[in-house]
Amino acid sequence: MHCADICQQFQIPFATIAVTVSASGSSETRARESRYQAFENVLNRHDLLVLGHHLDDQLETTFLNLLRGSEAPGLTGIPRSRRLGDSTVCRPLLGTARATIKSYALEQNLSWIEDPSNAVDLADRNFLRNRVLPLLASRFPDISSKVLTGLHRDVQARQLLHQMARQDLQSLQDDRSGISLQALKTLGEARAMNLLRSQLSDKGVALPSGKHLKQGLADMQGAEPDKSPLINLKGYQY
Repeated sequence: MHCADICQQFQIPFATIAVTVSASGSSETRARESRYQAFENVLNRHDLLVLGHHLDDQLETTFLNLLRGSEAPGLTGIPRSRRLGDSTVCRPLLGTARATIKSYALEQNLSWIEDPSNAVDLADRNFLRNRVLPLLASRFPDISSKVLTGLHRDVQARQLLHQMARQDLQSLQDDRSGISLQALKTLGEARAMNLLRSQLSDKGVALPSGKHLKQGLADMQGAEPDKSPLINLKGYQY
């Protein structure tokens, strides 16, 4: 195997891990979740997992999230770093174009594997990569820099929303360190939804659809003041 040969050449420990992919949902999403679960299983506390996602991956993910209706506010792409269990995922090449990386690899006589499935347009990501984005780039040559600017701006906006959610959470906490349902009703839907999104993100939970978030909020606001409502979102209970 190519990876095994490279690791042997540089005396790097190598392991092959078999994963089980769930039969429900998107095949791309299932495979990604299985990969990251496998990573988390072998990583130790404070380990750093370095991945090779690049600028073209960022552009594809941003458009996919936009077209699929990502619940996160604003443009969302691949984070440069994030927590994975007790470890951290880091992507140092996220701002570097694939063409730049390929040019460097050719200059250094590096070898790599091209996945033949990348040429098949059945998957949404491949369709964007092979058809849509090249067409957009021919019309708008600076599309990558424009999208990056938008991503940076919206990251700042989400940071402000997260700060607002923290302030709202503090103001809603009761004597039992829970959330006052009566006070929650005074927030208004927009701020209450923002609070829910922020809390789910802090827990590392993938955001459910707006419909499910609204239902969860309605269940909380409709509960009796002396009750502790239980809501189900994305396989988690709160």
